Amino acid sequence: MTRISLLLILLPLVLLNCRQQENKGKGRSAHPTGSHQASVRQDAATDSSVYHRFPSSREMLNYIRSSDFTYQPGLTNPTGNKGHYHSSFSRTLNLGGYLTDMAYLSHFKQTRKTREYFNTVVELSNDLRIKIPEKQEVVDRASSDLSNIDSLVRIGRDYETKVLDYLKETGQERTLAILMTGSYIEGLYLAVHLVGDYREGDPAVEKIAEQKYALDHLESFVRKHIRGAGDSPALSYLKDLNGIFRKLEISRESTRIRRDSARHMVIEGGDRLVISEKDFVELRNKLDEIRHQMTAKNNKEGYVEED
Repeated sequence: MTRISLLLILLPLVLLNCRQQENKGKGRSAHPTGSHQASVRQDAATDSSVYHRFPSSREMLNYIRSSDFTYQPGLTNPTGNKGHYHSSFSRTLNLGGYLTDMAYLSHFKQTRKTREYFNTVVELSNDLRIKIPEKQEVVDRASSDLSNIDSLVRIGRDYETKVLDYLKETGQERTLAILMTGSYIEGLYLAVHLVGDYREGDPAVEKIAEQKYALDHLESFVRKHIRGAGDSPALSYLKDLNGIFRKLEISRESTRIRRDSARHMVIEGGDRLVISEKDFVELRNKLDEIRHQMTAKNNKEGYVEED
């Protein structure tokens, strides 16, 4: 089995295109009553298109599947730090991080930890007044099925989807931008530490390099929607990471098309990003620095180390 299991990557383009076309279709089915409303719908469609070009935490962590990666305790942001986040910005940023941590823990069937992080996600979303539909029903489902990891995975996925949909549907793009920044950074942080040491030609390392494309879209979305100096760290974090990704070389190869044993069309070759050991180490160090700032900056003395 190839060494690919929890790295960040966009969903297949076919799925993304389907979701974008669905949104565009919804826009066409609306009945305009004026030019202003048509303009608003166009802006919403543009935001939706950009949004779907970067992944949610579960999408990011669900691409790679391999028996080579094992659960590493101590990587997630301890839930005990939640009480140290007092501003709307820090709560939103770390809500995104906790959503990713929950996906990571459930992937490795850490039942007790998954439940603990689910409770933290619910508490933080309550603090932020994210009033998703049927929230109590979802919470009750989790409480009644505490020992079933498969059930917790589904409940966590449903809750995350409801949070993201609520923010999009209620026009809270600023909150969504900050949350997705925290989620993306946490996922990339987990990914580089799961990979461990750099190995040239490692498919897992190559998948990390491909995150440049997702990061470009996320940075554009965040730049458009953050407000004021209090939100500026989110954009600074992404710009710092993108500065490393933009240095990566592009290897240009001819595209080849073949059929596999099941007669499925397989496209090989084409341009690919190449990340050197130096760039990989720089990226990992920068992620360590940003992630520490993200989780502990507002209350360094109160930071709780994971056991």
